[in-house]
Amino acid sequence: MMWRDKKLKNIVPLQVERTNKGSQLAPWDVDRATQTEYVEHYLTLRAFLEHGGDHRPAAACIRPYLEQRLRYLFPGPPFQTRDALGDLIAKIRTSGPGSRLNVLQAKLPELESINDASLPSHHATDDVPGMTPLTPEGVRLFAQKALDVLG
Repeated sequence: MMWRDKKLKNIVPLQVERTNKGSQLAPWDVDRATQTEYVEHYLTLRAFLEHGGDHRPAAACIRPYLEQRLRYLFPGPPFQTRDALGDLIAKIRTSGPGSRLNVLQAKLPELESINDASLPSHHATDDVPGMTPLTPEGVRLFAQKALDVLG
């Protein structure tokens, strides 16, 4: 709250940081430290698409970003907090003509392809034939799809 208060102009945000010899004061990025998981996932996907780098953090953000995006755009029932992307897709698929989710049925092919492609990033793949993690090119493709599919 102090950080957002426009009247307090000369605040220097600091944090206590552990070191090998104890602790020290260090600069604190308040905006980064207080951003939501949803924003963190979005920024991770954007950063990978814009700058490249290690594709694995972005791969791990695809599914949770879409889950959170769906819950953000369509809050409350029938979506539940614990619903995984596959559960959300199933609820969209079975939604009737009067349901507010029915408009998402046109997005099902894209959502399903993203769901299928991103599964290896969330499950152990060593002993599952055919389930290989996304390549950097695959992460690039599906990260962009994840950002585009719901606008």
